[in-house]
Amino acid sequence: MTAHSTSERPATAVLFAMICCIMLASPWPLGSNRDWVWPILAIIPMLVAVTLLLQKRELPGPGSQTFLTLIAVLAGYMALQLTGIPGLVAPQPLDAYSTTTELLKTVGYASFCFALMVLLSDRRRLVILCYLVVITGVLESLLGCVQQLVFDVPRARGSFPNPNHLAGWLEMSICLGIGLMIANRSAEKVGGSALSSFITGPQGRLRLMILIMVVGLIMTHSRSGNIALFSSLIISGLVVVFHTRVVNRYTTWLLLSILVLDTVFIGNYFGLERLQARIQETVSSPVNSEMRIELQRYNLALFRDNPVLGTGPGTYEQAFPPYRDARIPRKPTHAESDYAEFLVELGLLGCMPLVLLLFKGILSQLKLMSRDSDEFNQGIAFGCLAGTVSLLVHGFTDVNLQIPSNTLLFLMLLTIPVVLTDRAARQTSGDLSTPT
Repeated sequence: MTAHSTSERPATAVLFAMICCIMLASPWPLGSNRDWVWPILAIIPMLVAVTLLLQKRELPGPGSQTFLTLIAVLAGYMALQLTGIPGLVAPQPLDAYSTTTELLKTVGYASFCFALMVLLSDRRRLVILCYLVVITGVLESLLGCVQQLVFDVPRARGSFPNPNHLAGWLEMSICLGIGLMIANRSAEKVGGSALSSFITGPQGRLRLMILIMVVGLIMTHSRSGNIALFSSLIISGLVVVFHTRVVNRYTTWLLLSILVLDTVFIGNYFGLERLQARIQETVSSPVNSEMRIELQRYNLALFRDNPVLGTGPGTYEQAFPPYRDARIPRKPTHAESDYAEFLVELGLLGCMPLVLLLFKGILSQLKLMSRDSDEFNQGIAFGCLAGTVSLLVHGFTDVNLQIPSNTLLFLMLLTIPVVLTDRAARQTSGDLSTPT
């Protein structure tokens, strides 16, 4: 090993620690959804990315390059909406400040993904990052439990501005914890008794963390969040069976224990009946229970008037008032649906790179769950797929992807499988060299 590569290891360790700190800290200041927080969340990944570029680091493979290119295209499209093309395209946004804000956030997200692609050079780092997310989810869940049990807050919200945003973070953290449990099975087979490991070892600790996060999710009383999590586990389980043609007994029992034991037996002690009451209210009176359902009719009219280029990123609040009438009692700041907000602000043209980005991430998740993959990759891929599906389901009625911390975690779930797929392809082709 050369002296140059040896000296680079401490440097990359520091850069990786900076990315870990971002994931650990991002949920706490109101999901980083404030003007005094998000610049820090964007600047640190940018600094890490610039440092890696100065070190002449390369991406692990073509999949990562494609993924990053799509984010760059999206950022370029936002810049086009902001400035326009003299003589061809007029500037689109109603609020240049808000559009500039979203553009800078997107550059920060791209830097974060680039840093992950370069720094996740071995499984140890990947496991550390995933555990940090799960631990953060546990701490957020405990804070939410204290809020409700001690201070009698109607709905647990943790450090987030809204209970639904806490639910979004917990959904993805729970899925990632499940993926870690499945991935750890490979080490468990080598290291001794499966039962003792499940009770007293890493598997037992992970299972307890998942239980705490499920309780926290139930205490948010988020209808969409709880439905999204459990539907995503079912959908992802069926996808795995269909894709691999193999029924994994360990995964099956793990999912059943979460769906039945955690929800029915444990959840009854922590406000499951309140969640059921909120769901029943929505079913019996879907229009009167909340503004969000009625709001989508107005969002459709807004989209029809700006179908191709949109109104500009971050401009929904400014674009909506002309469409509002007495049926909407208060001024909405968001579209109450990630899909509606992206369509309104970015238009069909701007949503294309988003769709391709999502397709690329999910395709990589499915590739890792093939029969040829090792159990570690299959477990991580399952956790990433379930977390992705969960937030996609939740996105019909909430705007988690407008919260910077939740967006970072969602991008992490898409980026990790792309990186692992590229590295698996390099190993198959005989190129086993990886960056330090």
